[in-house]
Amino acid sequence: MGLEVKDYIYEFEEDHSQELITETTAESLRAWMVFQQEVVEESFSEEEAEVTAKQQSYGAIREMLKERETVALYIEKWIPTPNLPTQRAWGQKESAGRGDPQARRRHSAPRPHGQDLLSQLS
Repeated sequence: MGLEVKDYIYEFEEDHSQELITETTAESLRAWMVFQQEVVEESFSEEEAEVTAKQQSYGAIREMLKERETVALYIEKWIPTPNLPTQRAWGQKESAGRGDPQARRRHSAPRPHGQDLLSQLS
């Protein structure tokens, strides 16, 4: 009977030590999972901040380009530059040149070279 009691005690200790190891492992695993979740959330928030900053800079660039186009159209309308085709004329060069001979001459007017240019300056 003494031997049987020792066996029961040994089995009891083994069972409980296994339960303690399992509980400790489970707690460690839970702590690790919580830590990993925090790391993932932090990295996502950093990436979101970076993406948001890039989107804002792209938006700012787009806005500046729109403003530049508005200013260019204003200048083109109110401050004409002689002998230079306007932005609209460059875009309409081929279609305007087919049916309108004056438009064709306007776009293909010869430019002075060499001596012609010097004689015009004198």
